[in-house]
Amino acid sequence: MSSINLSVKLDISRIITPGHPVRSDGRAVDLYSDAQEDNEVNEYFVIDQNGSPCGIVTKRKLASDFGGLYGYSLHSRSCISDIMSRNFIAVDEDCSLTDTASRAMNRSANHVYDAIAVTRDGRYIGQITIKDLLLKLKDAMVEAACDVNPLTKLPGNRMIESTIESLISGKCGWAIAYIDIDNFKAFNDSYGFAAGDQIILDVAECMKGCFPGGTFIGHVGGDDFVAIFSGDHAEECLKRLCLSFHEKILPLYTEEDRNRGYIISKDRSGAVRTFPIASLSIALMLSSVTRPSSMKEFSKLIAKAKKKAKAKDGDAIALAK
Repeated sequence: MSSINLSVKLDISRIITPGHPVRSDGRAVDLYSDAQEDNEVNEYFVIDQNGSPCGIVTKRKLASDFGGLYGYSLHSRSCISDIMSRNFIAVDEDCSLTDTASRAMNRSANHVYDAIAVTRDGRYIGQITIKDLLLKLKDAMVEAACDVNPLTKLPGNRMIESTIESLISGKCGWAIAYIDIDNFKAFNDSYGFAAGDQIILDVAECMKGCFPGGTFIGHVGGDDFVAIFSGDHAEECLKRLCLSFHEKILPLYTEEDRNRGYIISKDRSGAVRTFPIASLSIALMLSSVTRPSSMKEFSKLIAKAKKKAKAKDGDAIALAK
């Protein structure tokens, strides 16, 4: 299973329009006539007998074929399939905004502004204009920039929630890991806010190095993080994260605290007690095991798994189900 590109994981469903699909066996001259009367349409996607997109006809192409001294007579008996171009892009309705834009911009200059066909199970359901795609991408990037955590520069709650909502309503496989630092408050109280910020930055850096390319890494806030990836070798990635985290943070402790394996600090009620070296509690949800029907159900299952992980000593991974 390939990794999921979630850099700006917003689906394209809100910018799909019905378009004006035409049958491949239709008459080209009828399409030319219709195009002459409709100033709002720039291209027509061609669908085969199964409803799948098989070509595109632009107004430029129609004007070229039917224009000139002999154009009309040459093409008056042609089928649409005779004049259509097979150089077009079709994406699934679950395709991300960034992936769609990337494919669109990688086309040749002659086709870069052509609309994009959208399919469901291989059948045409609508199209996206390049104008709508770029406007939506701009809005998404502005929204993402406003939702960046000021310390880690990672996406915050709004982007995390919209990404998870897109995934749980989609069909692809995924893994979602909710990561929490154990004993963070005690460390922060003992070593100060600067050291506390460093631990949080260390988690973010370790996550970037331990997960596959294309992983979405978000910072919920405080000492809570989220990683969303394809699901390949999920537990292996998380165990590697725990090892990397410990290597990073041990130098932040004094030699005395490292040797004895704990620090002495006050708990939330003000009582002095010992706290172990920081570790990670991880709630893991795999689409192959659990597919929640809503964000409410997702949050409930993740919270339950997180509580189970927090109840264990040291690093712990609890499967949400």
